[in-house]
Amino acid sequence: MLPLMLPLPSPPPHRPIAPRPLPLHLMLAASSYLSLPVGLALWREGLLPLNTPYTPHQNLVPDAVQFSVTQFNYFLQGIAKYQNAPRQQPLVAAPCLLQIGGTKLLDYGVFSDAPHPQPLLIIPSLVNRANILDLSEERSFLRYLAAQGFRPLLIDWGELQASEQAFTLTDYITKRLEPLLQHAATLTQNALPVIGYCMGGLLALAAAQRAPQSISKLVLLATPWDFTHAIRPDQRTSIPLLQPFLRMLRQKNLPFPVDMLQTLFTSIDLFAVPERYISFAKEADVTRNAQFVIVEDWLNDGVALSAAVAEECLLGWYQHNTPHNNAWQVEDDFIAPQNISLPTLIVTPKHDKIVPPAAALGLRNTLPYAAVIQPNTGHIGMVAGRKSTLEMWKPVCSFLQET
Repeated sequence: MLPLMLPLPSPPPHRPIAPRPLPLHLMLAASSYLSLPVGLALWREGLLPLNTPYTPHQNLVPDAVQFSVTQFNYFLQGIAKYQNAPRQQPLVAAPCLLQIGGTKLLDYGVFSDAPHPQPLLIIPSLVNRANILDLSEERSFLRYLAAQGFRPLLIDWGELQASEQAFTLTDYITKRLEPLLQHAATLTQNALPVIGYCMGGLLALAAAQRAPQSISKLVLLATPWDFTHAIRPDQRTSIPLLQPFLRMLRQKNLPFPVDMLQTLFTSIDLFAVPERYISFAKEADVTRNAQFVIVEDWLNDGVALSAAVAEECLLGWYQHNTPHNNAWQVEDDFIAPQNISLPTLIVTPKHDKIVPPAAALGLRNTLPYAAVIQPNTGHIGMVAGRKSTLEMWKPVCSFLQET
């Protein structure tokens, strides 16, 4: 094998800020990428059992090793470029209408010029922060909605509070989401549209079944339902190994760590992270570089989950597919989309690896009044990418404005 003597990239002569620390999941991706040449060599020698055996006429291994060494250097350069990149000034914050525990209801209607903007509620995932919907002046779904005459009311779950350490999904729905939904509905004295993103879409479905009088329409952005298609079979086999750890966290009233959560997401496609940073290392466009940094900062700024929520999602949703099997329960209600008679728009990106289209499209045949659009984007690109305006923002606005 070629020696893996990888020179570190030289830092820029003038650093605008101190380098950002390297998150654990990036280190995992780097080590996985670095192990590729070793794995190829073992496969060549027949020491690594793969479905495709090595035969002598296959001469790809030396080339692949050299390719991996070259690309790994670009990966390192991409990481250094990211760590040393300048950051944008924080956006003007939306005011808080109501706070319950660590959860806030933020009013983005202040960015609308309409005399009476139409309220709508946006429910993000409990995983990562809500500002994926408001990353920058140019890439803010919420500010776009405000410019179209809406009053977006964002649920920001915030940091996990001490009083929320033992929260279950039922607690988040009944003690946070539903009171905030009722408060939002009082602003119009009428039902209002609700948008749920990713995990937030499942919470929106629960709210729609339990409080249909408060909701007029549903938009489900990249919302998984049939978790058979959400992860690989080998991942489903490994999830039960987390059960003793989750049980220990619950017994000690400790949260599920951010680093472990991000590592789980990285493991969905280990080589996607190096490929992203390799492209960033080679990118010369200033605007694209700035957008990359904003999105990566969001990805690397996760929040801890309560152990009970992590257990319910990993073992209930991903392992036992409780939503699709009509076994997901909120208090006495088993959440069943066939009981929801609201006009619904299902938005499932064609290139989504976090929520593959097959995991979301099962809702199309279950919800009585559902339409589907499939943006030509990925999970994050749908809400914050260069194509988001045409592919998702405009079609969603059109659906919301229909009478």
